[in-house]
Amino acid sequence: MKTRLLLLLLFYSLNAYSSEYVTFEIMKKNTNSFLKTSNKIAKELSKSELQYAYGKASIDKPQAAKKNYDIVSFTLLNQHQNIFSKQINYSYKIDYTQSKSNSNDYSFSIDTGIGYNLINISKDNYISIGINFGFYNLNAVIQNDEEKLDAYKLGAKIDFSKQLFPLLSVYGSTIYSQVYTQKYDGIFNEAKIGIRVKPKSYTNFTFTAGVKYYLFSSKALKIKSLSNYLGISYSF
Repeated sequence: MKTRLLLLLLFYSLNAYSSEYVTFEIMKKNTNSFLKTSNKIAKELSKSELQYAYGKASIDKPQAAKKNYDIVSFTLLNQHQNIFSKQINYSYKIDYTQSKSNSNDYSFSIDTGIGYNLINISKDNYISIGINFGFYNLNAVIQNDEEKLDAYKLGAKIDFSKQLFPLLSVYGSTIYSQVYTQKYDGIFNEAKIGIRVKPKSYTNFTFTAGVKYYLFSSKALKIKSLSNYLGISYSF
């Protein structure tokens, strides 16, 4: 009888220990997975650039007066990042733009792209072609009428960068997309050119400055903007 009780106690003890060990291993695995994911996100964000832009925009709609206004925008982006090999790259951009005078006039867009490097000498010397797809949301008041636009974009893009000096590069990009909406189908053009500076005293920092142009054009609505931008990024 005593032997049976001892065996039962031993069995339940081992079972409880086994359950605790399995639970501990699952928690350890989940924690490691979370830390790895967080580390990947941190590394990816370290490759991103934060830009501030200021400029002018206009909205032109038939049977309504053309609307002109000053804008500011904030953008998080990575214009060109190689993956898998030196031939394939990706890009992304998250942009929020708002009128300086009216908080009801704003736009929000997300773009991502996959490209192929025709030339890839270094991080600051490349030419790439690819596809771009994204989403564009606009909210604007035109003569007391609220205009809302949700659009999906699909098109082609070209990126380039040329190192002029060890600390200075010129770069740019252009995108031509078809735009699909419930109200207006049209085209979306984007062009940007700028300089990239890597100061010798601050090797982890990169500074950019340039000009960017946007145009959405359809039969019933035209939106365009021209802005100057300043950017900064930090590599860990």
